[in-house]
Amino acid sequence: MTQPDALQTVLFSSFQRFPALRPAMAGIESLPGVRLVGPSEPGQAAFVRAAAEASIIVDLADPVDRHLLENAPKLKGVVRWGSGYDWVDVEAARERGVVVANVPVMPESVAESALLLILALARRLPRQQNFARTGTPANDALRGVMLRQRTLGIVGLGRIGRALAEMASALGMRVSGYDPYITGPVRLANGQEVPLLELDELLARSQFVSLHCNLTPETHHLLDERRLNLLPDGAYLVNTARGGLVDEVALAAALQKGKLAGVALDVFEEEPVRPENPLLAFDNVIGTPHFIAQTVESREAIAVEVAAAVKAILNGESPRYRVN
Repeated sequence: MTQPDALQTVLFSSFQRFPALRPAMAGIESLPGVRLVGPSEPGQAAFVRAAAEASIIVDLADPVDRHLLENAPKLKGVVRWGSGYDWVDVEAARERGVVVANVPVMPESVAESALLLILALARRLPRQQNFARTGTPANDALRGVMLRQRTLGIVGLGRIGRALAEMASALGMRVSGYDPYITGPVRLANGQEVPLLELDELLARSQFVSLHCNLTPETHHLLDERRLNLLPDGAYLVNTARGGLVDEVALAAALQKGKLAGVALDVFEEEPVRPENPLLAFDNVIGTPHFIAQTVESREAIAVEVAAAVKAILNGESPRYRVN
């Protein structure tokens, strides 16, 4: 084990959110010989300039690309604040000997959020709210569906997908899954089994679909026009994973022709989502700003794991959730 050099810099990537999250990172600031800083101003250029002196980057959701890595000669590691690491060029980091780690903790927080959105869609919550705000008398346009005996297809049966499967099965939903990295049925902690299907079959059978997979070149626009059209008429789609998993143009077309009964998105292809995004104009679409899974408990758990990963990398050790 090596000891950290004096005054090694840990850079938090987000100028906007650094002040709010700094108290949660007391575990990093308490490390000997470490100073915690943020970029001096908003924007990728300021982030790249600050990275030039960084030993560790704690990345919220800012691109750690090849250009940044090539201009960060002191960099030892990149620790993602959360589970997804599609913002990081993992291959370029590997080439430069930079460790990449994520912190896939509190999967229940994301799973609860997905279930919340499923329930909100099933009971037509956006329309219910609009009727109340405008004083419109209730009518059958607001009538929702129960979840019991409805089919839920989960795309990606990692920690989050399995947590959602347990929650949904407890409500009586019939759950199946798709995950190319798993063979055979998945047994949940509650003893139930989740059958695995091919993606096209899963979509064709599912009244509700929830996405819980990483964004990679292979999964970009995983749900394109063809696959969206495989869904049963009146199906519901929830995405709390990554916006790039769904072709938004094709999704808007599916909504326009009435193919889908409702869509809930915590993630978009372009973030922050633009107010003029066509998807937000539909009254059966719920849009949230990629923050719905953030809770007091998840922030605390992530902060602890981030500090542990930073400490491990500075000490020349492998972090618990190493990616490369």
